[in-house]
Amino acid sequence: MNGKTVAGIALIAGAVVFLLGGDLGGFFAFLLAVGLLVYGWRKWRKAGAGGGKAVGIAALIVGGILLLNWVPFLIGLLIAALCIYFGWTLIRQDRDTAELVSEPEAEAEPGDQKFQWEDDFESEWKRFVERQKDQS
Repeated sequence: MNGKTVAGIALIAGAVVFLLGGDLGGFFAFLLAVGLLVYGWRKWRKAGAGGGKAVGIAALIVGGILLLNWVPFLIGLLIAALCIYFGWTLIRQDRDTAELVSEPEAEAEPGDQKFQWEDDFESEWKRFVERQKDQS
């Protein structure tokens, strides 16, 4: 392991502790639960029809029960990630549908062009106003 890997792991661990509100006890309980699940899974897969399989199943059950404490946090994290994702797509979608058009008075002076953002509503409104002028 090089220094960048260790620093990356330290940053990730720090971010997890920060997300937990600085509760290191909860973080250690999470690590214990994950460790029990990994141990139980490996023990259950490798064991034959003996006591090793029962120990593996017991470790899986205890690890699962310890992880139940994390369900509200994980649901909140999932909701936050979905909100961030859909917010980002709305921002990007708004930027993609807007088109860059030049102002009519700027077209008269090609050396000093000014650009503005015009979306679909503005272009429809301009067409409506032009039709109203033509009808009157």
